[in-house]
Amino acid sequence: IKDIHILNSDNKLIYSTDRLKTDLLNKDICLSLTKINNIDVFDQRCYSFDVRLYSGLNPYYYHSEVYINEQYLEALLSQKIERYGIYFMIFFITFIFLLWIILKNMLVKPLEELRQFAYYSTKIPKKLFIRELESIRYSLAFTFKRLKKNKMNCINYLLKTR
Repeated sequence: IKDIHILNSDNKLIYSTDRLKTDLLNKDICLSLTKINNIDVFDQRCYSFDVRLYSGLNPYYYHSEVYINEQYLEALLSQKIERYGIYFMIFFITFIFLLWIILKNMLVKPLEELRQFAYYSTKIPKKLFIRELESIRYSLAFTFKRLKKNKMNCINYLLKTR
């Protein structure tokens, strides 16, 4: 808050938090606190409200105007934006890192195992989680098993015919 003005019922300034201020800042139209429903509170520079007091049974009213310290609000807002920007970047980097680990373990590693099996036909990879990769693994294993069987049959046939 930059300044608070309290006005009497005749709209004369009777108190200001700035002791040197003796005139009103009526350049700004203060928005009543009862009308804050659907506005951006950061667009407004001044807010007002009425206070009812009693002297015995007789009511009297004071009007209060609260002026916002715009530099403080801008600094606070930029600090919040910076903080949440850092949180977002940390979350984003963590998300990308976890996604990379998941893709590596569920896609890249199984594909590399299938490539090794297709080239060297030595170690059959364990059952894969992704259905399409599992069908490729099964087909390769079945094909290599059939090739081994045919190779053994050919060797046995050649040995018998000699």
